[in-house]
Amino acid sequence: MYRFMFLCGILFTKILCNGQVEYVIDSEYSEHLRNIKIDQNGDFVSLILKDSLNYNYSGGMIKFNEEFDYEIFDYNIDTADVIFEDFVVTSDNNYLVIGSIGKDNGISYYNHIIYIVVFDEDFNLLTENFYELPELYYNCHNKKLFKTKDGKIYAMFGKGSPGAVIKGFLKITENGEVINDQIHIGMGGTIMNPFPSQNSGFNILRGGEPAWAQGEITHVDTNLNLTTTILPFYINGIMYHMDLRGSCKWLNDSTYILMSEGPSSSPGQDLYLYKMNQYHEFLTEPFIIGASYQNNQALTFQGIDWTDPSHIYLAAWDWLNQPNLTPYFVAVINEDFEVLGTKSCGGDFNTAVSALMATEDGGCVMVGSRKDNLSGNEDDYDVYVAFFSPDDIITSAAETPNPYDSDYLVFPNPGKDRLVVQTALKGITLSFYNETGMLIFTHKLKDEFRNELNTAGMAYGIYFLHLTDLKGNTEIKKWIKL
Repeated sequence: MYRFMFLCGILFTKILCNGQVEYVIDSEYSEHLRNIKIDQNGDFVSLILKDSLNYNYSGGMIKFNEEFDYEIFDYNIDTADVIFEDFVVTSDNNYLVIGSIGKDNGISYYNHIIYIVVFDEDFNLLTENFYELPELYYNCHNKKLFKTKDGKIYAMFGKGSPGAVIKGFLKITENGEVINDQIHIGMGGTIMNPFPSQNSGFNILRGGEPAWAQGEITHVDTNLNLTTTILPFYINGIMYHMDLRGSCKWLNDSTYILMSEGPSSSPGQDLYLYKMNQYHEFLTEPFIIGASYQNNQALTFQGIDWTDPSHIYLAAWDWLNQPNLTPYFVAVINEDFEVLGTKSCGGDFNTAVSALMATEDGGCVMVGSRKDNLSGNEDDYDVYVAFFSPDDIITSAAETPNPYDSDYLVFPNPGKDRLVVQTALKGITLSFYNETGMLIFTHKLKDEFRNELNTAGMAYGIYFLHLTDLKGNTEIKKWIKL
C-alpha cells in the first residue's frame, strides 16, 4: 500500500558566497517545502507537498544538515492522495505529521479526513490515525500543529466560506491519538498561526472577519476553550491590516513582535512590524520593512526568527502570479527595529519562502520553492533551501559573488506618481536614465531606510535607475512609469 523512496546527495547546488548557500533540488513534480524544524540530532527537517502536475498529491519529507547532505522520503498511498501540512518533533525524536488523505481514489475535494501519522527519525511509519469531519465541516484546511513548552501537542484547522466560518482544535498525544476536540463556528478568518502563551495553552494570530479588516489574538487553553482579543485596525486614525499572513515571537516575558502584511498608499501591501505587550496592546507605531514588488501582497507566514535579538531575521515574498519575476526579501534588524541590512534575493526567479528559522550559529535557514522556468510546465516548482549568515545580508551585494542579490527595493513597479527606494545603505545617489541612455536627473537619497520620490511630472516610459553607494558600487534597476 505504501511506497517509500530515499534520495541521497545533491541534485543541483549553487554556492553563492562564503556564508550564503542556496540549493535547488530538481524534480519532475511540483514540490514545495512547507516548514522547517530541527530535530534532536541537529538535522533540519521539512515537509514536502508534492503535486504530480495532474492534481494528484503525495506527502514527503526532507532531512538535511548544514553541509546539505540530505535524504528525501516520499510517502505515497496507492488508493488515495495525501497532503502533509505540518509536523512537530516529539520527545522521542519522532516526526508527528498532520495533513489530509483522500477517500477511495484521488484527493477528496471536500478535504474531510484529517490524517495524523508518526514516523521515526529514519522515516519508518509508526502509527496512523484518521479524524473524519462531519459533512458541515468539509474542506477545512490550513492544518497546523503546535507543541507547548510543557510538551502538549495541539492541532488546528479552519474553514472559511460565506456564512460558515469554522475553527477546529484537537489535543493529541505523541502517538497521534486525538484525546480532545472542539469545533467553533462563526469565529472569523481562516488562517491561524500559533505562538507560545505566557501561561498554559497557546496563542494564535489569525485573520478576523472580514479577514482583510482586522486581526485577532486568541488564547487556546488546555481544554480547547477560547479567549479572543480583537486587534484594532485603526491606529491614530490610520487603518492597518492585522492580516492573516503573519507570525509572532516573544522578545521577553512581557513583549512580543507581531509581523504581518499591512496596507500601503499603493495597491500593494507592505510588511509591518509591531511590538505588543502581554495584553496584546500596541507598544509601538507600525514599522515598515519590505514591500510589495508588483502591487501585490508581501506574504510572510513563518517569517521572523532569531536566537539573539540583536540580529533578527525577516523574510517575505510576493504572490506567485507574476511571470517568472518574483524575488524574495530578507532583512536583519535588531530589537529596536533598526535595519542592519536588507537584500532582494532570487533575481528573475519565482521564489516562495514558506518558513524561516534562525540557527544556533547566528545564521538562518529558509525553505520554500522556486519555479522551474526550463521544464516547460508553468506549474512546476522545485524544492528551494537557502542558508544565510548576518554578513550575507549586511554586506553590500557588490562585495559578494552572488549574482541574484540586490541591496535595493524599488517599488511600485510599474508606478505612476510615486517611487519608493528602500535600502539599508547610506549615501546613495540615484540617477534616472531613459531608454536611449540620456541622463534625466540625479537625486541624492536621504540616509533613511525608505525614500519616496514624486514622479508625477515624469513622462511615461521605461527608465533605468542607477543607484551608486559611497564606494562607487552601482546597481541598475529597470523602472516603468505608467
